[in-house]
Amino acid sequence: MLQLRRHFNLSYAYQETVVSATIVAAAIFSHASCPLNERFGRRPVITLASVLFIVGSLIMGAAFNLGSLICGRFVVGAGVGLASMTVPVYIAECSPSEIRGRLIVFYHLLITFGQVVAAVIDGIFQKDLVNGWRYMLGLGGLAALVQLLLMPLTCESPRWLAAHGRLSEAANVLRRIYPSETAVQQLLARMAKLYHSQPILDDQQEQVHGEKDSSTTTDDTSVNQPLLPSTSESEVFSSPQPSGCNLWRMLADPYTRRRLFAGCGLQLIQQLCGINTVMYYSASIISMAGIGSLQGATATGANSNSSQAVWLAALVAGVNCLASCLGLCLISRFSRRCLVLCSLSGVVLSLSLLAVTFQLIDARPLAVDLIEAVPFDLQGLDPKVVNMCATRSTCNTCISAHVCGFCYQLTADRRVVNGSCLISTALFSHTSAYGRCNSSQLTSAGDASHSRDLALFTMDYCPSAYGWLAVLGLILYLAFFAPGMGPLPWTINAELYPAWARNTGVAMATSANWLANFFVSLTFLSLTEWLTRPGVFWLYAAISLAGLIFLAFILPETRTHSMDDLQTRG
Repeated sequence: MLQLRRHFNLSYAYQETVVSATIVAAAIFSHASCPLNERFGRRPVITLASVLFIVGSLIMGAAFNLGSLICGRFVVGAGVGLASMTVPVYIAECSPSEIRGRLIVFYHLLITFGQVVAAVIDGIFQKDLVNGWRYMLGLGGLAALVQLLLMPLTCESPRWLAAHGRLSEAANVLRRIYPSETAVQQLLARMAKLYHSQPILDDQQEQVHGEKDSSTTTDDTSVNQPLLPSTSESEVFSSPQPSGCNLWRMLADPYTRRRLFAGCGLQLIQQLCGINTVMYYSASIISMAGIGSLQGATATGANSNSSQAVWLAALVAGVNCLASCLGLCLISRFSRRCLVLCSLSGVVLSLSLLAVTFQLIDARPLAVDLIEAVPFDLQGLDPKVVNMCATRSTCNTCISAHVCGFCYQLTADRRVVNGSCLISTALFSHTSAYGRCNSSQLTSAGDASHSRDLALFTMDYCPSAYGWLAVLGLILYLAFFAPGMGPLPWTINAELYPAWARNTGVAMATSANWLANFFVSLTFLSLTEWLTRPGVFWLYAAISLAGLIFLAFILPETRTHSMDDLQTRG
């Protein structure tokens, strides 16, 4: 984003639009994935998502204006929406219950690893101020290309096949997953009962011979999925499972309605606690905290600060990935519910730390204590705007007027002196239109790498000694978020619903996730102006606390249930 906003001269509103284009598309297509999954299956939808990732990355990398960039972001978002709903369900439906949670967490871990790789690529190309952003965005299609090439090696979900009467194909898939033929026959018999009015279809009798009474108890530990209790068989087997999306049926049933509210609420809270504010805008947040601004002045000081912010954002993404590895260990040791509530409690504390950090930064505003002479020839600059910048009294009020920037110098002991507020040459420029931070002044200074007299110019941060606290807050936030609130909303939603409601339930919860994501990403930068930077993090902390209380009352435990057990009323 730091490069995009300079290249396209983006205001905060346009930055939010670029980010939100992907999220709007994801929200739309995550809901559209429900009928697509029902009609075509899991594997074709994932394949389509891979194609959209590739096409969108190529459009973004070749973007010639803001419109084409937003178009590419929308196409990528369509792929994200399809994949984010389908992949967790696909993993859950193909996994034995004893490793199902770990596999979905591993899926989340791979996403966070991809974010680390993307952050490192951003850091590598950050120095290319002309085309670096093209490489950053275009190279995202490589991973999707690898996935597309490997998709023919995967199999369709056995539960989707069984639901569509293709039991022989489901049996072949199950044999690739389970080493025991007994386990395969038991699962196949159970699926036949779940999805069809007769326990076993006539043309499948030979495949499940000896397993006609599949509702009896089994001690086969290789399956680790208890058979359906006889008390609810009449309800389960009385009619064929309906196809398509069943939202109204879910809402009419108290059991599935409560689970739908829990699943959608969990996904809403995941986003409303601000995770994608941290991920999308981590470099901007670090820049806002003034990281790198007290390291000394150079002729490329402002760009150096941006580069440091990008690499520190890569560090933040790395912490997210490492913390997700911790989640892989915890998921098999603790209940889903416990991990969610503990994770969200830590998120509340770390958001409070970020809010306090920005309060400390704002409590000691840097004064504008130097008024620079305005040249007689303003070269087309609006005198009112020039005067408006020159009369700002602090760094914070200066950079809040997006056309102005703060020009300052550092002493040997890294104190900020000689602060002035000057009109910039362009939005988020590194130089002012006149004065000490004008490009001609920086050029005439020669090699400034050994000089502390050279001025620095910033339009999006104020130098602060508290910047390290912001990085600490981001790291703690992700350390708490990634093991629990990161993967578990996807894990729990894939496990939460009966078979007939799974497509609809997961699609609705995924749409809720992306809609909340859209709201947060679209409003973050604007909220930093309306509520101030501390205020927006206090808001996220309050929402997280409310979500913690809500989930403590409504969230059920799903760890001990098989996918087929959820067809009953537990």
